[in-house]
Amino acid sequence: MEGGLILALLLLSLSPAEPIPHHVGARRGGMGNAGVAAVGGAESLFWNPAAIPASPGVSLFGQMKLNRSDFGFDPKGIAFTWRRIGLGWGNKIAVGLKGTPDYNYYAAALKLSWRAGIGIALKFKRRHPCHYYQFFGERTYADLGIIFFPSERLSFGIVLPLGEGAAIAGGALSLPSLLTAFDLAFKGLSPSPHVGVELRLGRGFRLRAGGWAFDPSEGEGISIGAGFSNGHISIDYAFLRGETSAHYISAELRSTAQPF
Repeated sequence: MEGGLILALLLLSLSPAEPIPHHVGARRGGMGNAGVAAVGGAESLFWNPAAIPASPGVSLFGQMKLNRSDFGFDPKGIAFTWRRIGLGWGNKIAVGLKGTPDYNYYAAALKLSWRAGIGIALKFKRRHPCHYYQFFGERTYADLGIIFFPSERLSFGIVLPLGEGAAIAGGALSLPSLLTAFDLAFKGLSPSPHVGVELRLGRGFRLRAGGWAFDPSEGEGISIGAGFSNGHISIDYAFLRGETSAHYISAELRSTAQPF
């Protein structure tokens, strides 16, 4: 029974379309779009909803694309955690791209223990043009997320898309002065590696670098970034160079101070 359920989820996860949450969050962007196991804040609902409860209280996330001659991209979201339950809402829209990709996210997560959590994000693809606000949309998809902590510094994450997207599996190692992350995204059976590092310089300042290869929509590329965090406020910048080049800045506000 359990084996059949796992097999069904894996088969669903091989549906092609939007590969990974490219360009969402300048922190993950600066680390080569590797972030399925890097926990923290409202940004997590786009990457791995299971990570939402890792940030207690309320967190607000917003992002802006600085160079907008080709397309505009300004995702935003809010997440709330109470005890072991996490909830989130987010939106991402790419104005200027063919079809104007526009998704509303509604996420829920449960922290099973300090070692593991599970979550789901419903994704509603909204119609364009439209003359009224769409809370949901014309198509519905979902991301099923799992996160596991073998230790306080090591985490692993898995995201299985139910409908469209790519299956992603990854890990992250968080040390006092260094964060490393590695993801493998699968569109069909073709893996796309994404790797990134973050140097923690002290006083809240960070430097980042990363890269990816064989991505079905981005090809090969590299990224660099920088950021600052005092626990309650994070401000991040990223430059990504692949099939296209983009500059991003994002910010996150948290009611409860976090170390990431």
